[in-house]
Amino acid sequence: MNLQQMIAAIETTLTGVSVAISQVQAALRSAATLDDVKRLNSQLASLQATEFNLRMQLANLKAAGATVPALSAQDVQSLNSLTADMDNAVVNRTVVAATVDFATDVLAKAKSIEGLVSG
Repeated sequence: MNLQQMIAAIETTLTGVSVAISQVQAALRSAATLDDVKRLNSQLASLQATEFNLRMQLANLKAAGATVPALSAQDVQSLNSLTADMDNAVVNRTVVAATVDFATDVLAKAKSIEGLVSG
């Protein structure tokens, strides 16, 4: 996987994380119980931290130029699978009740991508 592909994977992941943040923020406005608010606030904080980390990695990759080593074939396969899962998570987010599950799924995949790209 080359630098441009890694940048594209992070940008795709950032799109999914951004969608998840928006959904959690919307869910917060209609949260019915204090427990829901706490759970959603926790998800929101995790998503925002992941978004920040991914943005930092993206900036670093854009600044790195050709100094980024290639990923192994196994990491490329894993990254491609996670990116496809991220795309599917964004497309399949239509059920409002699944907002937290969607955010958890996006967060887990984003962290996995983050770990692969950061080495």
